[in-house]
Amino acid sequence: MGTGNESQAAPSQADLKGIVDDDVLNVFVVIFYVTATGTISFSGIIFNIINIIVFLKQGLKDTVNITLFGLAISDTGSLMGLLWMSICFNPALVNSGIPFDHEDIQYLTAGWPHVIFARITSWITAFVTFERCLCIALPLKVKTIITPRRAVIVVVSIYLIMIACIAPVFYSVSLGPKYFPLKNKTLIVM
Repeated sequence: MGTGNESQAAPSQADLKGIVDDDVLNVFVVIFYVTATGTISFSGIIFNIINIIVFLKQGLKDTVNITLFGLAISDTGSLMGLLWMSICFNPALVNSGIPFDHEDIQYLTAGWPHVIFARITSWITAFVTFERCLCIALPLKVKTIITPRRAVIVVVSIYLIMIACIAPVFYSVSLGPKYFPLKNKTLIVM
């Protein structure tokens, strides 16, 4: 029975070692974590940057442009975390001899930023849904209820609240050197 503190993260390479041998595991990691996740994330980042440029050129005077601009920024941040995670799982980086534990690094520098931006994306999507519901429920009053100024306040508030909720993680957990006598190495770990 769990204590409720368990992470919902994907299983690590160490967890999967009993299911398949190391060569098959490395093939799966390269195909799914490195190639597929990296390619899709990189493509998503490029298209979101294009969206951000388009929204800036259109101007942020409409509530739809404001919320979609905030959504594109948060989605870009989320995808950057996934792209960095795919780099951290690359066997070439893992076996390169760089003195850090790749799972600890990706957990803190890729996993949590991805979670922050995914939560921001979810809340902005909920706000867009609320705005669309108001368009149906109060079609003649929605422009007076949700003004561009209020949309900016809501989107910025979502960013600030979500970052404040995750800030204790970054305050309490840090990276630092640790000596491993069995490996006779000092690695950067959490």
